[in-house]
Amino acid sequence: MTFQRIFAALLFAIPLTAQPQNPVQWKLTPQTDKVPPGSPITFRLNAKVDAGWHLYSMTTPKGGAPATKIAVAENPAVTFSRFHQPKPESRMDPNFGVQTESYEHEAEFLIEAAVAP
Repeated sequence: MTFQRIFAALLFAIPLTAQPQNPVQWKLTPQTDKVPPGSPITFRLNAKVDAGWHLYSMTTPKGGAPATKIAVAENPAVTFSRFHQPKPESRMDPNFGVQTESYEHEAEFLIEAAVAP
């Protein structure tokens, strides 16, 4: 086999063995075990970010990286939801040339929801 064929075989094999990266691990925890009908409930959504990575905020300005989006799936049992994020770190991102907002290491979001009566 020639060098060119070996190189081509290796070049095409690399993408097949590459693993998708998942640098953020999420954990959703309700603040109570039981919720009566018509009552509010709060959840804590914790994001642990691997070293060397960061998570963009929900309010990171347009023109840069995509903002983190958190949503509650459509469900008739949920009548209301609101999201709160911790204060992000704001800095110039050289990859996008704009100010961005992000978190390193960890971020805890709060989700307020109301259960249908």
